[in-house]
Amino acid sequence: MNLIILQIGRPIQQTVENYFNKTPDKVVSFGNIKIDDYDKIIKEFYNSLSQTEENYVVLSWPVALNFAIGQLIWINHFRIKLFQWNSMKSAYEELPNIDRNIIL
Repeated sequence: MNLIILQIGRPIQQTVENYFNKTPDKVVSFGNIKIDDYDKIIKEFYNSLSQTEENYVVLSWPVALNFAIGQLIWINHFRIKLFQWNSMKSAYEELPNIDRNIIL
């Protein structure tokens, strides 16, 4: 498992480490950002993806940046499991895999 944390503005690293009982392989972390920073952030995230291991990704950042990264990932073939925080359960939830068949 290649555990990647992407945190902007709100630190989530400790919560993620506690949940997965693992130190992340990569933490992409920024404080306040501007749209001009997106290219740099996307490149750093992309370079942290593993071609051989399954990538576990936990995100805490702007929705538009998520979409931009999704566009980049879509054209490549990485194995990714995506997690989001469920505050009602106080736990991370794995999101279901989505493929092109949902639009057919």
